[in-house]
Parts: sequence; C-alpha cells; structure tokens
Amino acid sequence: MEKIYLNDTLKIIAEITLEGDMTAASVVRFNYTDPDAASGFFEATIVDKRFMEYTILADVLDVAGTWSFQAYIEIDSKKYHGDTFYIEVNQLYG
Repeated sequence: MEKIYLNDTLKIIAEITLEGDMTAASVVRFNYTDPDAASGFFEATIVDKRFMEYTILADVLDVAGTWSFQAYIEIDSKKYHGDTFYIEVNQLYG
C-alpha cells in the first residue's frame, strides 16, 4: 500500500459479510479515532450489496499518526461492528 500523507484524499472500503438485505440498514458508517484521540464517524454508502465505502476528502486527515477505523451498521435495531483497521498518516516535509 502506498503511503498516506496529511490532507490526502483516500477511499476506505469494507466488505460486508452479513446475510440479508443491506439496503435495509438505517446506519452505515465508519467510526474513527484520530491520533489526538478525537473521534467521530463518516456516513458510508452500500456498494454492490457487498461493500461499504466512503471517500475521505482532502483536509480531513489533518493529524499525522495512526488513525483507527471500524465499520458500523445498524439493521432492524441490531448493531454490527467490523474489525478495527489502522491507517498511518505521514507528516509532509518541505
């Protein structure tokens, strides 16, 4: 994987392994925590009924260090969490 730098644009994708109709999901998002321990989420979209994705635009990855992400879906009051994954955001120099 190529290096990610401050303020890069990045598409994150997670494969959905749940059974059933994902279009019934009331919440589809990626929860995150940045290197400064600030947390939030990105509203994602379902693609091809098997994946969820979100494009992080420039200026969002504004803190260098390790960011953690986790896919999260709610369907019919049931809550599903994916595995946590990590992205290292590198400092720019010069």
